Amino acid sequence: MVNTIRILAWNANGLLQHKEQLLVTLIEQKIDMCLISETHFTRESYLNLRGFEVYHTVHPSNRARGSSAVMVKSSLSNYEDVKIEKEEFQVTSVTLKTPAVATTVAAIHSPPKYNLKRGDYLSLLQSFPGTFIIGGDFNSKHTAWGSRLTNTKGKELYQAIQEYRCDVHTTGKPTYWPTDLNKLLDLIDFVVSKIYLLVFLMLLKNSTSTPIIRQ
Repeated sequence: MVNTIRILAWNANGLLQHKEQLLVTLIEQKIDMCLISETHFTRESYLNLRGFEVYHTVHPSNRARGSSAVMVKSSLSNYEDVKIEKEEFQVTSVTLKTPAVATTVAAIHSPPKYNLKRGDYLSLLQSFPGTFIIGGDFNSKHTAWGSRLTNTKGKELYQAIQEYRCDVHTTGKPTYWPTDLNKLLDLIDFVVSKIYLLVFLMLLKNSTSTPIIRQ
């Protein structure tokens, strides 16, 4: 029997002040795992959510900026895996233990100001053993995954994805909703995976738009 896992990828823009909204979504959408970017957590932050285990990675400055987290239903057998605290990206990952295959599921936040290269992205993807899913705010634009345009970071990430033979999963709809009316909507949050046996439902959401389910 193939397992189906419902995964929510969410740019929180400050998790603690939106935790009630998140809890409602987790319950209503029957989410098993949540990949969160921009938690704004520090090493002193703590979130207790009934029925879920919470793992998080902070910005190396330990200031309330960026950061990522993974929330996993307590009923799923798991353990914390790769944890990266760099200026260029903050990554939190959890490995799910299933009868079929162990799969790493990770959340990422990557600020837009760092011009990462193909080699940086390859090193990131290669840090996950076996099958993996990594989702969140890459701040990398490419028309291949539905962005309005392609920027330098997007070109470099696309090359790494192609070279490492990964897949990209996206709704194809905007995930960036600026408060500045002079800025345009765009897609910068998505999921990259290298999966063989795991089938999953992905639900992408940001703090200002309606959730969209993609199978």
